[in-house]
Amino acid sequence: MPPRRLLARTSSPLPWEFAAAGRVSLECCRLGGLRPGDRFLDIGSGVGRVAIPLTGYLASGGTYIGVDLWPEGIAWCTKTITPRFPNFTFRYLDLHHDDLNPSGHDPITDVRLPVDDGTVDFVMVVAINHLSAQELQALVREAGRVLRSGGTYVGTWFVVDDSTRAVLPSAYARVACDESVMGVTLASAHLDLRALHPGSWRGVEGTVSVQDVVIARKADG
Repeated sequence: MPPRRLLARTSSPLPWEFAAAGRVSLECCRLGGLRPGDRFLDIGSGVGRVAIPLTGYLASGGTYIGVDLWPEGIAWCTKTITPRFPNFTFRYLDLHHDDLNPSGHDPITDVRLPVDDGTVDFVMVVAINHLSAQELQALVREAGRVLRSGGTYVGTWFVVDDSTRAVLPSAYARVACDESVMGVTLASAHLDLRALHPGSWRGVEGTVSVQDVVIARKADG
């Protein structure tokens, strides 16, 4: 478990919240069909919310790559997780964020991940609360670039329409978008939507996550 001083800077500041968020992330991976031998990319790896539960899921032949602009998160994961699980590695992104990385050089909208084109089986983008809609869209386009044909994208969104906009918590307004914008973003990343699981923020029960969970496949060719 990460130290409380690091958890305090996440959207899951209490240990039980962090563990619960990890279980939700693992369930999202299962929904997307993650296989133990896959090459997995976690965009926004934080302090291991996704990585920690995946250490018991990915096989030794599988690979986890976590990328983040938060230097302390990358440092903690590299020091704590990688020595025990050498197939789990973490890479720092020199991107600016007012809270998490004020000295970062490039805007998130100009992101270029340190991963080659078409080399990843599964990409997850679930750490979105601190993003704007434009920043999320840039990360999704990068997810599409690094995925192989037939690879899987799983991400969380806040997809609003006229009936749900009024119940959207104000904290999520910056990153929210309507379904047409989501569709254009996925298409620009050559991702075909396969499923959208509504989040509990909408006031419905029996959901996978607070956020909407989107599953898409990289188009062939």
